[in-house]
Amino acid sequence: MTKLRSAALAILVAATIGSASAETFFEREPWDLASNDSFGTAQYLGVLQDSRPIIVVGSRELAQFGGSSADFFAFDVPAARTITMTIDTPRGPAYGNDPVLGLFDVFGSSLSVDDDSGPGFDSEITRTLSPGTYYAAVSGFSDFSFIGFGSADYPYALTLAAAVPEPGTYAMVLAGLGALALWRRRRT
Repeated sequence: MTKLRSAALAILVAATIGSASAETFFEREPWDLASNDSFGTAQYLGVLQDSRPIIVVGSRELAQFGGSSADFFAFDVPAARTITMTIDTPRGPAYGNDPVLGLFDVFGSSLSVDDDSGPGFDSEITRTLSPGTYYAAVSGFSDFSFIGFGSADYPYALTLAAAVPEPGTYAMVLAGLGALALWRRRRT
């Protein structure tokens, strides 16, 4: 993938976010000096802020360009947050673009893996996380172990976004259930 195509994709993705000022990174490829093909060499993306999504523009390369290794990204969550990670493959499923997305804790233990929860063959993970360091991994179908095989030869945009969990929602649901139970009891 050319740098120009990567830049065009980054501009396109950043424009779709709206008013939020996203931080954009370019994924390091296997031929770079600092590859991102394992937990130990994950590309660090910084702290995931509530109003500042992180976008990574990358590509699943063919073996002739250094292998189709999985791409690993480390990020920090400063406080309990509900995060959403999405993969967008602009050319879509008609081209066989089928990414697999993984979320891992600081020890490399899998927290969630997704294949097709997003549009088309794209992936999406939403999960509430405690403060700490986490890893996102991108590979291709059917590499659910993220060891570096699966569908390749397409660009992607990985977006990480955070939101404060709404504890008041749980209280309102419980209050509503309590009121319903009380109303039901009075009717009998």
